[in-house]
Amino acid sequence: MNDKLSIIIGNKKFSAFVAGLVFLLIIPLVIQFILIAQSDIEGHEKVEKLVRDQENIALILIGVGTFLSGRRIILTWLDDSISPQSELRDETSRMCEINGFYLILLGSFMEVLDQLILHIESLVDIGVILELTFNFPLDLLSSFILARLCFKILCSKQEPEQTA
Repeated sequence: MNDKLSIIIGNKKFSAFVAGLVFLLIIPLVIQFILIAQSDIEGHEKVEKLVRDQENIALILIGVGTFLSGRRIILTWLDDSISPQSELRDETSRMCEINGFYLILLGSFMEVLDQLILHIESLVDIGVILELTFNFPLDLLSSFILARLCFKILCSKQEPEQTA
């Protein structure tokens, strides 16, 4: 069972599938964010809806970022007997680790911003402006990172296996 799981997780197509799937999940949430921002809802209720939508995006990014950046650890832990070294040396692992870290960082930063915006909103009525100014560009950046990762993995050339 570990053999099959190692092969699936180590496969670059699986990483591209995960990045592409999350990209497709994020896009409707970004669109929903825009629709909430343009809605007729006023005041604190609008800010709460924007923050809730933003928290959903942030949690998805943290989850997928953790998987992508921990891919090497999972492969090593699951099974060294399948020769994951060849999978771990390829560019896909490096791209997944870097982009996974970016997504964790973005998701965590979004969560911190949401909490600050809720606090500021309780003092001054500018929560919607802060959400649109800070978090919406982060939504677009995270969508770009996911789409770029998926594209890079799918278009990267397979390195020939090295025999020792």
